[in-house]
Amino acid sequence: MLYILIPSYRDTTLLSRCIESVDRMLKEEPYVLLVNYTHMRIGFPQAVNLLFRSALVHGDAEEIVLLSNDVEVLTEDWITQFREAASPRDVGMVGAQCCLPEKDGGWTYLVPHSEYPWYRASEEPYIGPPYETVYPPFSFCYIKPVVIENVGFLDTKFTPGYYEDYDYGLRAWMKDFRSLIQPSVHAKHLLGYTMGKIADFYPTKQAEYHMDKWGWLVKDRTPSEVLKLLKDGTWRDLLHVHVTRNRPS
Repeated sequence: MLYILIPSYRDTTLLSRCIESVDRMLKEEPYVLLVNYTHMRIGFPQAVNLLFRSALVHGDAEEIVLLSNDVEVLTEDWITQFREAASPRDVGMVGAQCCLPEKDGGWTYLVPHSEYPWYRASEEPYIGPPYETVYPPFSFCYIKPVVIENVGFLDTKFTPGYYEDYDYGLRAWMKDFRSLIQPSVHAKHLLGYTMGKIADFYPTKQAEYHMDKWGWLVKDRTPSEVLKLLKDGTWRDLLHVHVTRNRPS
């Protein structure tokens, strides 16, 4: 069974639009919809973890799609395209190509980029086959339940949000689950409304925690360099050096 999970903070208008876009594009596809709707600002990681647990406890979840409530799906038959990208056994997660709002009312696509911050803005979508990524943005992501069973839940130290998907992608690669972006699946993402108004905070704390946790792997390295370390397994050597240097004397 396909499970669609949506964390939502307060805004019923955005939530309704998100659900309508999912239902409109899925047409006759059966699915179970789980929504974590709350007036409490528990944060994105904790809200998603509650949904993960709920999906797994049912026992019939064969595939999971995680959606932010501020996402509108634009692609017909998107689930088939996600499934095609996820068909190799070692692919654990597949993300969509999202577009973000501009101040002038327009939209820009996030396309692959060889330097930090991993994706760059473009007026035109990226057209091509699915490509590997360190992590798929969790605003719209296909996840195999076996990934959650082996990797675990989101790190709640990233509350209220940001960097938790980056963290999870690294952890998944280290459990031998590849992550892809399926560029043929498009969605609009307002960004930040799942946690509350994005202007309420800047993720400095989350960025610092992420660097404390993963600096040994990602600091001063491009996305392509990090991806290569994950793919060829040499991240293990770096981890050994890191642990040895930080071992109490």
